[in-house]
Amino acid sequence: MPPSHVAVDFVAWNKQGDLILLAEAKSRHGAAENWAARLRGNMIAHRALPRAHYFLIATPALVYLWNQEGSRAGAPADFAIDAVSVFTPYFRKFNQEPSDIGPEEFRLLVLAWLTGIARPGGQKVAESAEPWLAELTGSLQNAFVAMNVCG
Repeated sequence: MPPSHVAVDFVAWNKQGDLILLAEAKSRHGAAENWAARLRGNMIAHRALPRAHYFLIATPALVYLWNQEGSRAGAPADFAIDAVSVFTPYFRKFNQEPSDIGPEEFRLLVLAWLTGIARPGGQKVAESAEPWLAELTGSLQNAFVAMNVCG
């Protein structure tokens, strides 16, 4: 089982109870890579986060992903991905525009994306997909994803 309280928006763990992903959804626009690295570093330093294989910060414009094996707290993201290409189907589904989405709506959108990946037979990745997406999708297949209602 996952920890009872983790100070992040989303937690994903496998059937063995190992933490795979810690994730934050921020509706902030214009978030630069150094902002994301500082946010992750501060969260690690001040919230005593449990160790997970991946750490992800999603914004409407960019998704930042760290493979945390050997990664130091203030390190830049391993991948910075165009979020519009990843989230477009979800913006349509939620009838939202990336420039207008609010914090709670964006959290729900990211939750829908993560659970879509984790669901058995869920989101498939094309062979030509970005390496980060193929790696994350493979790790999250059949995972349990929870949203922190206190975060």
